[in-house]
Amino acid sequence: MAAATKLKVTETTTEDLAAQVEALKSDLAALTGTLAEYGKTQGAHLKEGAKARAASARESGEAQIAQLRAQGAELGKQAESFVQEKPAMSVGLAAGLGFVAGLFLARK
Repeated sequence: MAAATKLKVTETTTEDLAAQVEALKSDLAALTGTLAEYGKTQGAHLKEGAKARAASARESGEAQIAQLRAQGAELGKQAESFVQEKPAMSVGLAAGLGFVAGLFLARK
C-alpha cells in the first residue's frame, strides 16, 4: 500500500510539472509578444525622431542656400558696379589674374 501511495504522488507530481511547463510556455509566448510590441513601439518613436531631425536639417540647409544665393547676388552686383566705375582697372586686374593663373597652370 505504501508503494501505491508513493506512485500516486509521483503521478501527481508529473502532472503538476507538465501543467507548470505548459504555464511557462504560455508565459514565455506572452512575454515574447510583449517584447515584440515594445520593439515596434520603440522603432516607431525612433523613426519619428529621425524624420523630425531630417526635416529640421533640410530646413536649415535650405535657409543657408537662400542666404548664400543672396550673398552671391550681392557680390555680383558689387563686381558689376566696380567694373562700371573703373573699367581700366578691371581690365588690368583681369589680365593680371589671368597671367598668374596661367603661370600656375603651366607648371608641371
